[in-house]
Amino acid sequence: MSMPRDFSRFGDSKRGAFTLLEILLALALLVIIIALLTTAYMQVDRVVASATAQRERNQTARAVISWITRELQQIEETPNGFRTVAVAGNRSDYVTNTSGQPFLIRADSGTLSGANGDIYGNSIYWPGTFSDTNNSVAMLGYFVRWIQEDETIRPVLCRLFVPNSDTNFSQIVPTNSNAWLTSTLLDQFAPANQANQFKGWFADNVLAIWVRALDPNGNPITVAPNITNGTNMVTSTNLNGGFDSFRGYQYLSTPTTTNKIFPPALPASVELALVIGDSRTLKQNTNTYPISANLVTNASNFWTNIQTYVNQIQTNNPKLGQNLRIYSTRIYLPRSSR
Repeated sequence: MSMPRDFSRFGDSKRGAFTLLEILLALALLVIIIALLTTAYMQVDRVVASATAQRERNQTARAVISWITRELQQIEETPNGFRTVAVAGNRSDYVTNTSGQPFLIRADSGTLSGANGDIYGNSIYWPGTFSDTNNSVAMLGYFVRWIQEDETIRPVLCRLFVPNSDTNFSQIVPTNSNAWLTSTLLDQFAPANQANQFKGWFADNVLAIWVRALDPNGNPITVAPNITNGTNMVTSTNLNGGFDSFRGYQYLSTPTTTNKIFPPALPASVELALVIGDSRTLKQNTNTYPISANLVTNASNFWTNIQTYVNQIQTNNPKLGQNLRIYSTRIYLPRSSR
């Protein structure tokens, strides 16, 4: 007679619990895995953020350069020619005709302190046509304004646009150069604030604009020729980085031949450069970086001054400096004096 089998102890054995060492090893392995995943995520996030910032900068640059190029190539000579504004001083010394609108590159060594934010550095203004039924003329211009928002100050590229149908159009053609580029005028026509529906606000994240006039050989225009006005003679004048179309300009057509282009005169082309950042980086930055006076008054040191400006930001704020880019183009003027 066989005995019944006892299955009650089948598979029964003493099972030991995890040791402290095993638990610590498992936790260490888990920490390493989490650290690796976090590092990989942060690297991917940086790559995505960098690509996004680069795309944003490129889009801003393309849009701004394309728009300014198109408008500059629509520059319009008025019936009485280009009546311009002196970079400094009173226009009565050399201007006999006070009608028309100016083509002006303003390389200001100072600051225009406006009610809606301070204006630094270069700016450019000119008369141009715009599309309507009468192909009308308007005064156009671009400048950078630093605007206070809450606790931060941000740069904004502003656009001046005043059609000749505007009842206040006469205000932008004064007889005294000191009355032309004033903060009051720019606050009126391009305040770029919410109270005025952001009139004049053109592009964010443009820290600086540089513009210089070039002669037919592609060299920077630095000197205006002698001009006779009645019994007065205005001698050759250093334009200090600016350009004044009613003062004309002179340049070397050969190493020994000086050509004088008398007013009204446009340069053969202009060189435009923009320093652009991205919104993410600029939102994290609360400091202002306006252009200092010695960086805007010498057309011959155009590129050196721009790079110096970017290097200054790089020194003061490395993260912001690393995310700035310089974009440039050369724009040929269709009605230039060659």
